[in-house]
Amino acid sequence: MTTRNSSIPKRHSGRKINSGGAYSSGMISLILIFAVLCMIVLSLLSWSSSQSDLQMSLRSMEQNTAYFDACSEATSVWKQLCEALASASSEQNFFQICEESVSFHPNLLYDSSGHFFTLDLDYTDTQSLHIEFTASYPVSAGASPIQTACWQSRSTGDWNPDNRQQVYQKENSNE
Repeated sequence: MTTRNSSIPKRHSGRKINSGGAYSSGMISLILIFAVLCMIVLSLLSWSSSQSDLQMSLRSMEQNTAYFDACSEATSVWKQLCEALASASSEQNFFQICEESVSFHPNLLYDSSGHFFTLDLDYTDTQSLHIEFTASYPVSAGASPIQTACWQSRSTGDWNPDNRQQVYQKENSNE
C-alpha cells in the first residue's frame, strides 16, 4: 500500500485543480468597483439634494425677512397713529387727527364711517400684509387709542406651480 504525501498537490488528468483563487479575486474586484460606483452615485444625489435644500432655504429666508420688514413698517405706522391720537383734546379733534393721519404712509387709508384704518404693504410680488386698526374715543388712561382688528398676510397673485420636467435635450449642431 502506498500512501500519498499530503504536501503534494492533487492532480486531475494531469492538471492542477484550482481552488478558486483567480475566480474569487475577480469577483472581489467587480464587487469593489460596484460598491465604489454606488457610493459615487449616492454622494452625487446627496450633493444635489443639499443644493436644492440650500436654494429653498435662501428663498424662505428672503421671504421671511421681507415679511418681518413689512411688520416693522406697520408697527411704526401704528406707533405714529397712537402718538398722534393720544394728543387729541376732544372727540372732534380726535377724528380730525384720524383723517389727517393718512399722510403718515402712502398706503394708509381711513374710513370715517367705521373709524378704522387699513394698511396694505406688499412684501413680495405675490403677497402683502393687510392690517386694520380701529380708532376709538374716549381713550382711557394707559389704553391705546388704536386697536388692531386684523393683521394677516394675503396672496395678491395667482399661484402657478412649476410642473415642468427637467429633461436633457440634445442640441442640434446642424442649425
